[in-house]
Amino acid sequence: MWDVMPTTTVGVTLDGGWLTFLAGEDKRRLAPVPLYWLNASEAELAGLLETAKPVGKRSDTPSSAGADASPAEGRA
Repeated sequence: MWDVMPTTTVGVTLDGGWLTFLAGEDKRRLAPVPLYWLNASEAELAGLLETAKPVGKRSDTPSSAGADASPAEGRA
C-alpha cells in the first residue's frame, strides 16, 4: 500500500491524492487519503481496503505507468 499525490490534474475526486492497495492482481484505490493511514492498525487498514474501489487493468506503457505506479514500479 502506498499513497499517491498527483502532479497533474486527474479529476476533482482524485486531486487530493489516494491510497493504492495492491495484492497480486487485485489493485484498489481509496480517495481521499485518510489522515491517519500511516498509523492505522491492521484492522483499520483492512477496513480501508474494503471501502477502496477496484481499479481496472492498464497497460504498462511509459505514458500510463505513472499514476498508480508503486514507488518501485516504472523505475530503472
